[in-house]
Amino acid sequence: MKTGNLIVKPLTARLELDTSAILPMDPYVKVICGKHEVNSSVATKEGKTPTWNEQLFLRVEDCDFIVFQVWDKNKFDKDDLIGEGKLTFTRLEAFPEGYQDWIQLKSGEVEAGGLLVDVRFQADPVLTKSASTGGTQVFQEWSEHCGNTPDIPPIEKERNVLQGTYAGMLQDGDTLPTCEDGQKYNYPY
Repeated sequence: MKTGNLIVKPLTARLELDTSAILPMDPYVKVICGKHEVNSSVATKEGKTPTWNEQLFLRVEDCDFIVFQVWDKNKFDKDDLIGEGKLTFTRLEAFPEGYQDWIQLKSGEVEAGGLLVDVRFQADPVLTKSASTGGTQVFQEWSEHCGNTPDIPPIEKERNVLQGTYAGMLQDGDTLPTCEDGQKYNYPY
């Protein structure tokens, strides 16, 4: 299974179920992939046709499918699940430039509407034979993947790689560590 990051943009929904008897629903989207999940903002009082204008980021480590749930936010009671749908990871990988389509939502066996999403997967770089034998290449791949990490001077990163701190220890197929939250370039070998 590949590891990396999902970038999810919930765009809009057309909901057929209404979980709120009196007031318009306050929908939000929950995205689940394996043991990781993230929530969108609440589309306050947008009822059956909510829209969102945000990007959600989710780590992928062991995930065969992505679950999309639309919930109605309640102030005084627990939130109500309006519906859920799935996107297989295999389907997502068929669209390397990103996947944008409607996810059909169900509540049990009942049709609950649809959720329009834009999903992109950014795989962690995997070292090849040429990269694992050359410290400069490892450093270049890391820098391109993570961008600038200001807490470690670039010269220090390059020196550590070139002197073999990392280069000789990485093997074919190893994945470079993630850069979430500016993680330092310390590969734990």
